[in-house]
Amino acid sequence: MKHDFNTTDAFGVFDQRRYGSITSFDLRDGLNAIGIFASQQECELFVTRYDTNGDKRLTQFEFSKAFEATDNYYASMVIRRPSNYVPRPIRREDVFLPGTVVEFVSMMRTHLRVESAAE
Repeated sequence: MKHDFNTTDAFGVFDQRRYGSITSFDLRDGLNAIGIFASQQECELFVTRYDTNGDKRLTQFEFSKAFEATDNYYASMVIRRPSNYVPRPIRREDVFLPGTVVEFVSMMRTHLRVESAAE
């Protein structure tokens, strides 16, 4: 991922109410906001894949596992990055630079495609 990517802001794209967890409906709403029009089933598969406690919700920690590198050094780099969020009326993906948005959207599409294919 790019240098400005962090899991706090990526999670914030979906957790608009700042509850600290998201459902498959929140995921679908956030995906629609960034131009990915996934089915509800695809969103449920994604949530099920990363939901470790079975409550059908993803916390930021659970969500971040979808973007964590397998190498511990690189994984810790992404986890330690601070948020870029500045409270103002902006589009959801404006917390990242344009190139990072393209890669984030591509990665989310890949996740959805893989989960659907695995099902």
